[in-house]
Parts: sequence; C-alpha cells; structure tokens
Amino acid sequence: MLSTDVRQKSMIKRIEQVVSILMEDRPFFKEELNYSEIVKHLVELFKKITF
Repeated sequence: MLSTDVRQKSMIKRIEQVVSILMEDRPFFKEELNYSEIVKHLVELFKKITF
C-alpha cells in the first residue's frame, strides 16, 4: 500500500513538472489553461493506465 502511495505521489509530481514546462514562456497552447485541471485530468488518466 505504501509503495503504491509513493508511486502515485511521484507520478503526480512528474505530471506537474510536465504541465509546468508546457505552460512556461512559450506555451504550446493559445488559450488560457487551468494548471490544476490539467494536472487532475492527467493524474486520472495515468491512474487508469497504471493502477
């Protein structure tokens, strides 16, 4: 159980890093993006894939 929790936290951290990079100085997207919504959505997708 603890191992899964650690993996999940690590995954969330990596997703946050990727989303931060995508939203930096030269964003790939023109429209306003909600950082927390993107992270939440990606976490849910990865949970379905990996857990």
